[in-house]
Amino acid sequence: MTQSVIAAGKFCLILGGFVGFSGAFIFGIMAGSDVSSAILEASFGCLAGALLMKGFVHVFYNSIRSAAVEKSKEKDRLDDKTATGQESMAALS
Repeated sequence: MTQSVIAAGKFCLILGGFVGFSGAFIFGIMAGSDVSSAILEASFGCLAGALLMKGFVHVFYNSIRSAAVEKSKEKDRLDDKTATGQESMAALS
């Protein structure tokens, strides 16, 4: 993997953790929990958000990688067909 892909993955992991922490903390305070309880719940929200975001990014990158591989294989297959077809046409002439 390139450095930019790794950096993007780290950024998404941190972003997921931040969103998970913020959301769980805000909902904890809105539910009437005291601050220490809300922070404890938010720490679990941070972990859950980071792991979910990591999973989503992993699926996203794998789908892009597999699409690129399939496109490359299809291009190679078409190139082989074209080369074989041109040789056949030359033999007929």
